[in-house]
Amino acid sequence: MASDLLSIAASGARAARGALDVTAQNIANASSDGYVRRSLRIEEVAASGGAGQIGDISLSGARIAEIRRNADSFLQGEVRRTSGDLQRADVELKGLRNMESALEQSGVFNSIVEFEAVLQQLSSDPVDPSRRAAVVAEAETLANKFNITASGFEAVGEGLRFDAEAQVSGANVIGSELARVNLRLTRAGSGSSDRAALLDQRDQLLERLAGFTTVGTQFAADGTVAVSLGTNPPRSFVQGGTAGTLASATAADGTLSFSVDGQAMAPGSGSLAGAALALTE
Repeated sequence: MASDLLSIAASGARAARGALDVTAQNIANASSDGYVRRSLRIEEVAASGGAGQIGDISLSGARIAEIRRNADSFLQGEVRRTSGDLQRADVELKGLRNMESALEQSGVFNSIVEFEAVLQQLSSDPVDPSRRAAVVAEAETLANKFNITASGFEAVGEGLRFDAEAQVSGANVIGSELARVNLRLTRAGSGSSDRAALLDQRDQLLERLAGFTTVGTQFAADGTVAVSLGTNPPRSFVQGGTAGTLASATAADGTLSFSVDGQAMAPGSGSLAGAALALTE
């Protein structure tokens, strides 16, 4: 009996120590990116009474059953959605601000005002050679200002295309990482701390990916996720341990289009679409 009491007490102490460890882990990682607070589920250890002693009292203490992540899937989905909307708006705003800056720096507005002024002076005396020469000179200046503005807009477009290509490369890296996380999740023990850490990593990668384009997700019972990009229709990007390839293409008019494994993506939310939209403004 004494040994039973000691073993039961020892199992309870181990479970309590595990609970304290989880609490300490939560405190230590309170500011860690992507970390989700954990909790511990403790269950009774069942034991039989032995042959011919089924009705005997049989107590064996407690044990740690699993480590739970206190995550809300709905809130995480909303974070991904709003993150994509915010990134899209930021890219559009950046493109429009750069275009506005290029327009202001070219001085085309002042040149238009000056051109209108010399035209008004010429209208009062159309045969004055000096006024005619002034109009021709201002017209040449205005044409140069328009050319400078066009060059500035082209530079803005090149910058947006460069950023979009960098985002495409980043999205492909995240897709590959998600595929590796899926493979590791299939081998992780249910309720283990390793599994909880992998789920944190999975959700963090999904949030980052949502900053590039619209993301659709389907979660399996083992924690793996199937990811699609874009809408109408969505294009499969990650399935199990396999990731697709996101690519961009520039049309003759400078606009951008995107595809996954050669399948074109329709315009949707996300900063990739924001870059394409800003180029058409």
